[in-house]
Amino acid sequence: MTGASKKGLVSIIIPTYNEAGNISPLVERLQKLSFNGEMKIEIVIVDDGSNDGTIDIIRRLMKKYNNIKLLVRPRRLGIGSAYKDGLKLASGDIIVQMDADLSHRPEYLPRLIHELVTSNVDLVIGSRYIKGGIVVDWPLHRYILSYGMCILARLILRMDIKDLLSGYRVYRRNVYEFLTLTRKAHGFADFEVEMVYLAKRHGLKVKEIPIVFIGRRTGSSKIAILDLVDVLKTVLRLLLTKY
Repeated sequence: MTGASKKGLVSIIIPTYNEAGNISPLVERLQKLSFNGEMKIEIVIVDDGSNDGTIDIIRRLMKKYNNIKLLVRPRRLGIGSAYKDGLKLASGDIIVQMDADLSHRPEYLPRLIHELVTSNVDLVIGSRYIKGGIVVDWPLHRYILSYGMCILARLILRMDIKDLLSGYRVYRRNVYEFLTLTRKAHGFADFEVEMVYLAKRHGLKVKEIPIVFIGRRTGSSKIAILDLVDVLKTVLRLLLTKY
């Protein structure tokens, strides 16, 4: 279990691997956000041994801003473990998951956090697949695979959440700690599915908010067909597992 959290602080956990073209503009946009009240942010970056200069860029940003924390891991160890390790550095009572590739627009974050705080829910998901959600600049095959897997997982697991694969999420800290320690998946897509499933299974309140999702402009996608195979394996495991 992690240490005590700070009330009014939002910890944004961002896994990175070779995001030299994206990490600086992402951090700059996050720093410009404004929130109601006295809420502040810290940015926790977990890098899996980038070799394209990403780490050097982050260290330069750390000299400019005092609210950035960095954990460098020796190799790619999976996004599930990245979020778990990031939690150890996070001090906020609200935890944010988001991608480093600018597909998750930082400007949605104040609204996602507002919904978490005011709607008395435990998890807010930035959703591509509810009314008002849009996917931009994504190859058709990627969209079909993602949307189709969400439908399949939702039907098999009997859940009402439309975008089970969304990586843009805001959690209450105690909920995030519990789910992260309970889950077993390590890949990106299967990790996201399992976290929502566990939340619903334990009676936690989950809400989806529509977002515009933008396909990455620079760098290469870290998601592969094998990730979707892992989702199917995870869905089948969840059907047979009692938590």
